[in-house]
Amino acid sequence: MNLNIRKLISKMRIRTLFLWVANAFFPIIILFIYIIFVFGPDTYKGFVSLSDINSELWQMEHWSTQELTFRHINKIVNDNPDLLLLDETFGDMRKEESIADLSYIILIRKADEIYSVNDFSSKKGKELLGKMRELSKDILPPFGSDYKTSNRSIVEKIGYSVSRQYDFYFSDGSEGSVFFMPRVINFPSKIVNFALKYFAIVLLVYIFLVSYISAKVGYKVSKDFETMINIMGEISQENFTVEIPNYKKGPFKVAAIHMKNMAEKLQDSKESREALEESRDMFINTMTHDLKTPLTAIKVQVEALKDGLASEPNVFYNNIEKKVENIDQMLNELKTFSEINMASYHYEFALIPIRDFVVDVIDEWQYDVQKHNVTVRYDFDIKENDMVWIDSNQMKRVLINILSNAIKYVDKEAVIIDIMLKKVGNKTVLEIADNGPGVPESFLGEIFDLYFRVDDSRNQNKPGSGLGLAICKTIIEGHCGYIRAYNRQPSGLVFEIVFEGMNTNENITD
Repeated sequence: MNLNIRKLISKMRIRTLFLWVANAFFPIIILFIYIIFVFGPDTYKGFVSLSDINSELWQMEHWSTQELTFRHINKIVNDNPDLLLLDETFGDMRKEESIADLSYIILIRKADEIYSVNDFSSKKGKELLGKMRELSKDILPPFGSDYKTSNRSIVEKIGYSVSRQYDFYFSDGSEGSVFFMPRVINFPSKIVNFALKYFAIVLLVYIFLVSYISAKVGYKVSKDFETMINIMGEISQENFTVEIPNYKKGPFKVAAIHMKNMAEKLQDSKESREALEESRDMFINTMTHDLKTPLTAIKVQVEALKDGLASEPNVFYNNIEKKVENIDQMLNELKTFSEINMASYHYEFALIPIRDFVVDVIDEWQYDVQKHNVTVRYDFDIKENDMVWIDSNQMKRVLINILSNAIKYVDKEAVIIDIMLKKVGNKTVLEIADNGPGVPESFLGEIFDLYFRVDDSRNQNKPGSGLGLAICKTIIEGHCGYIRAYNRQPSGLVFEIVFEGMNTNENITD
């Protein structure tokens, strides 16, 4: 990582830590000022008298009678566990406040028998004892298990919970357990009382927790920020597949979403650029091959004419003329394809009566190809005044390309072309079908790709650049429509052109 970025991250972490610590100490300072005003000179004495603090706060036995009770019972278990079954063993213990007022229940279990350390002779104790007898014996945790029970019945029935379990064996080898069960209390109230009584401990714990949280949060924020910077660095190196963390909330979630969208768009752009470069390389190779073939033929025939080897010069001249026309056609299609693929290309749209337009284009085309035996059949399910927004010049190019393909690939003496126009909702559908052999189903989705040929060995002698159908697809998509091809039965290929969302029934004479 860049050294400047590391310095920036370090400053951010230090400032975040300072901010959190300042926020933590500010209320503490206010509290100290309040204590000084309330207690006056005795405040200083309390803070400097370490022996008093030690004796009052840091001796656990002083404020935890439950701990003393546990230690006493533990000593009895170690000395003679059978004494736990004798009533007189717990005479002094029952006088402890928490045990006497039933804030704490201590049960002793030997096998299936349950004994109690507490005295239940009071009214409160009898009521509690009655509730306890309603509980089944196996509701307590079994011997050797974790002392914390997940069974909520104890809390729900008697208002106590098992907080500690101590397992041992009696002298006769039977299993024994001691259960320490505090009453479920009002924790918020107890916490407040504890905090007021043991302020110094609470203060230290508070400072520790705030410092810990501030350091942790500050580190996490700076770490997330560092991650974002690293991701941006990877993206700048065109690594658009870099893994972006999925943050659940906060500003980093928003930043991650935007960064992910940016990476996806840049990845798409990269793939488009690579596809364009691949298409360019393929174009150069294909055009080089397609131009080299007729140029080589022209060169051979010109040399034959120069050397006087041509027995019929006119045949050679005619062949040369056809090759030149083929080259001219390829160059024209290349120019057209380059123009319509430019982002700045502008179509000259106009409202055109689609029926008259199609008929006019086909009539003109039939005149140009009258040496071929071509029959055109029309099936119009559309009104004469139905209009479509099209660029007439470019759409004419589409129709002629498709019609010319029919003559080129229909291997029959009589070429039959069916033209159908219909409305489907607000769409205008134009279908052009021939009576040729069609295209294998596996190739139907590829015939609009650049330079694609179903069978190169069969088509290598047919003139053309391999750009015709790719030009058709580009023009149709520029009209917000789409084009597809499918085979019809018993034979023939159908080109379906759909003009979507650009139609109107407006009469041209209105």
